Amino acid sequence: MNEQTDAQSDHRPPRSPLAAWIGPLLILAAGAAMLVWTWGRWADVFIDFGRELYVPWRIAAGEVLYRDLAYLNGPLSPTFNAALFALFGTGIRTLAIANIVLIGVQIVVLYRLLAFVGSRFSATIASLVFVLLFAFGTQRITGNYNNVMPYSHELTHGIL
Repeated sequence: MNEQTDAQSDHRPPRSPLAAWIGPLLILAAGAAMLVWTWGRWADVFIDFGRELYVPWRIAAGEVLYRDLAYLNGPLSPTFNAALFALFGTGIRTLAIANIVLIGVQIVVLYRLLAFVGSRFSATIASLVFVLLFAFGTQRITGNYNNVMPYSHELTHGIL
């Protein structure tokens, strides 16, 4: 069978090339808007965020996880963040920018996976929910419950 016969047997109209980009462009626009709107309000460094900065900082300074630093979780997140600190400098901005890049990767993976198992429409809606509520969301006075500055990096790194 040729492509025209396949499209007719599906009872679906032929798709335009622009239609495939509407969802990703909408998600990109929502992500950019949320990034601008929430800039700098992702975490409260005085309330429950010190460990996410202190442990990687000490590893980057030469201390050893589990020997010099008491830590209850796995080594992936503090080691990854320590490598970021060693490469780009120790600071909350380094973690924020790295996490924004990781959010972009998460959105691409989420969209492609959901478009594969569902439709592009459902993938767009689910990705928008992720961007608006979880990636940049600051639903509380303290902003430690989003993917830019998570309460615990183990969750966000593990999901990715």
